[in-house]
Amino acid sequence: MGGYIFKNGCIVTMNPERQIFSRGTVVVRDGEIAWVGDGEWDSKQNVVSKSEFTEIDCEGKCVLPGLIDCGGYAGFGYLHHLSLEEKEKKAKELLCKLPTDFYQAEGRCVARQRIGLGYTTGVINYPWFDMEEKEHHLEKIRESLNGQRTQGIRMIAGVGIPAREMDKSDKEEILLLIKEEEKSARFGWRLYLGNLVGEQGRHGGLNKKTSQEEIDLSIKRIRTAKELKMPLTANVFKNDVAVLVNAAEDIWEGNEWLFQYGNDLTYREIMEIARHKIAIAHAVEETIRYCPFAEMLERGIPCALMNENGFRGGSLDPFQTARRAQMIEQLRFDDLYYLPVGKQLELMTVDAAKALGMDKEIGSLEVGKRADIITVDLRRARTTPFYDMPVHRLMMDGNSSHLMDVMVDGELLVEKGKLLRERMAFEEEQEDLWAQKLKRILRRERNRYKNTVGRAYAGV
Repeated sequence: MGGYIFKNGCIVTMNPERQIFSRGTVVVRDGEIAWVGDGEWDSKQNVVSKSEFTEIDCEGKCVLPGLIDCGGYAGFGYLHHLSLEEKEKKAKELLCKLPTDFYQAEGRCVARQRIGLGYTTGVINYPWFDMEEKEHHLEKIRESLNGQRTQGIRMIAGVGIPAREMDKSDKEEILLLIKEEEKSARFGWRLYLGNLVGEQGRHGGLNKKTSQEEIDLSIKRIRTAKELKMPLTANVFKNDVAVLVNAAEDIWEGNEWLFQYGNDLTYREIMEIARHKIAIAHAVEETIRYCPFAEMLERGIPCALMNENGFRGGSLDPFQTARRAQMIEQLRFDDLYYLPVGKQLELMTVDAAKALGMDKEIGSLEVGKRADIITVDLRRARTTPFYDMPVHRLMMDGNSSHLMDVMVDGELLVEKGKLLRERMAFEEEQEDLWAQKLKRILRRERNRYKNTVGRAYAGV
């Protein structure tokens, strides 16, 4: 694999010292970061020739670690713009019926979209819906991964387990699927449990009640999932942690956990999560429901941001997502300095890597880590002059349209704003075909919004 030299750029390392080099260099060799520092790199000290490297002039650009999206869902990438009543329920019914080649097309689209937004690592969860057949569930995962792999993104797949208690054949099929992909590059597995407690379609709330039957089933599912000895991901809402701690405190031990959402969590639950060092992925677009994000940060809980493929109608842009997270916390505390720009960037880089247990590999520009790098042009009207405050300008005024270069694992995927992996003719045809099919489904009156000023545009 060839090497690259990112030179003359403002290097935001996100290393433990949070060093910024106003005119520095990053050297990439064999997929790893070989050198980071101020000024020019002296190749003679490393007994190599600069002719072996491709130089990328980053004059006026900010060079930083690739962004990490800690949460998304297979199938919803095509549906994030759709106007549906009872959106989640209808989307799930639709996704269970679609043939698995849809997921390959959707996987390509989501991976390409994420790369174009500056994400170099993306989590995709694969919920196992109640009405979905096992064969369809497993095959859609294979097809989706095949689609994403063609785009070069670093993938973390959250393979869903059934809402019922897993049987022996379920475990064998999941282990077989995992074994098929265990040697794949830029890839990792998690188990996705869906809602920690209760039915999949329920999103918590102040009046949520949980039956003893639901609690017992959740404990059985978790214990069975733990036997597979994999990192676990689950959606968590008010009282979920409390009722499980009361019933079986040991279920948090022995596995790496990532909770998503965290809506309406109580103080006691926050303290319990902090005690067990469980990470939280904050879904900013889900904050129509109260999420005590600031309280979790203050208690040292590893936190990150998740975008959900923009399914809930929010922005796909990571910089806008971070600004919305900041705005929500500032309004809550009436404090314009809450969740400062540096913390916003941490939540999408080094903190996100910690939440996924990958901070030794990615999340910062340090020697020996994988070369996941993006560059952002700060010479645009919105971001000039940036003086000596590049992070402030980037997070307050930047957006993904300013993105210039994206590198994953030492491979340049975007150069000067252009995707380097071109769409094949059959891929473009397949993706456009599915877009038209879904559009026809949505134009049916029963799938339109009713009672809204935007009714005329539903399904357009």
